[in-house]
Amino acid sequence: MKIISSLTFFLLCSVLLYSQGIYMRGFVVRNQGDTLRGWIKYGNWKVNPEKIEFKDDLNSRRISEYTVNEITCFEITGLDDYKKATVSLDMNSVDPVEIFSEVAEKRDTVRHETLFLRVLSNAGKLHLYEFVDFKNHFFIQAAGDTIEELIYQLRINRADNIVNEWNRYREQLRGYAGQNLSASLDREIEHTRYSSKSLVAIVTRLNGDKNPIGLHAGNEGNTRAAIRNPQIFVSAGAALTSFSMPGDNNLPQGNLQFKNSVIPIVSAGIDLLSPRNFNDFTLRFEMAFSEATYNGSKHTEDVFRNPEYDTYSVKQRNLGTSLSLLYNVRRTKKVRYYFGAGVGFNFSGYSGSQVNQYIYLTPTSVDTSSSFLQAKKFWEAFVIRAGVRLNRKLEIAAQGNLTSKVISYLYFSGYIRTYGLRLAYFLY
Repeated sequence: MKIISSLTFFLLCSVLLYSQGIYMRGFVVRNQGDTLRGWIKYGNWKVNPEKIEFKDDLNSRRISEYTVNEITCFEITGLDDYKKATVSLDMNSVDPVEIFSEVAEKRDTVRHETLFLRVLSNAGKLHLYEFVDFKNHFFIQAAGDTIEELIYQLRINRADNIVNEWNRYREQLRGYAGQNLSASLDREIEHTRYSSKSLVAIVTRLNGDKNPIGLHAGNEGNTRAAIRNPQIFVSAGAALTSFSMPGDNNLPQGNLQFKNSVIPIVSAGIDLLSPRNFNDFTLRFEMAFSEATYNGSKHTEDVFRNPEYDTYSVKQRNLGTSLSLLYNVRRTKKVRYYFGAGVGFNFSGYSGSQVNQYIYLTPTSVDTSSSFLQAKKFWEAFVIRAGVRLNRKLEIAAQGNLTSKVISYLYFSGYIRTYGLRLAYFLY
């Protein structure tokens, strides 16, 4: 429980720190056309920022503030890219309750403003942007043309007070498809939702990609996925496992010396990719099965100082589950390096337990009862991981389950450690 509490505390502190804003590498382009490279305070923005804080040097106390009046665009390297634009905003509410209220009736229907739009896709002839205030606004732009808002509204039928959706953005998308509007593309547009994930996918298709993955290419050449579906994988590998039993040397079980053994491990799991503001992190859930036989022995003396030789063996079958937070150190379109840590919960069964005692190399007692040593059937472990993922399909990883107590007595205890290498394949 201490491990779980400590990890939870660490994760909460990390999220809290990130939400308050931390300085990250980036650049701004001023109205004069010059580019300033440095550090931008990144605040996990759910609503588009009106201004940003910028430092030339991370250790500098001098902070510059920039708004749409001073800069044309800015980027937090590998994360978010914002562009200044003067646009018309549809200010109609999309809250089914609010549209009946006086607040919605008094709100301007259309507003013209100069804003920072977040770039969702700029890799083809059509660019997609997002602005968030009290609702999500999405904008599309053909190369060299003006920026147009994709319109989604709720409308009231005053006759019976029924709220209906008006999906005008679908007709707008069909207009951008032009002569390329096939029957299959028309069906895709009809099923496109008014969300960043769905709109990035359809704009990528309109740009000519028949298998869209919704890529956003940053100004620095970084590429990141805007569509973040869970990713399922299977893996196989080998691990070096060790068992130790320190304790009172006068007892047969105390200070038994166990041989390390190499065992096969198979597993399956799922990666949950984090939202854009935490896209350097991945949450991984994994289940693994392994089987190991532990053989221990020691040389000692009985009460009459006769040479004594004690052995102990047991077979363990283990089903382990783990939850880990992975940090992506470096990400490109084809390669991703990561490391992380988490907690594991293990369910074990034991068989073949046998204790032998020898005096003058002659067996004096044999205990084959499984209750001779009561090992835990449920135990926890602290998990560390590091690896590299190639072409989104293959992953080579190292993993360690740090020392965990599985046997606990007054005068001796039993501990397990496991370190291994695995090859994983992502199904999709």
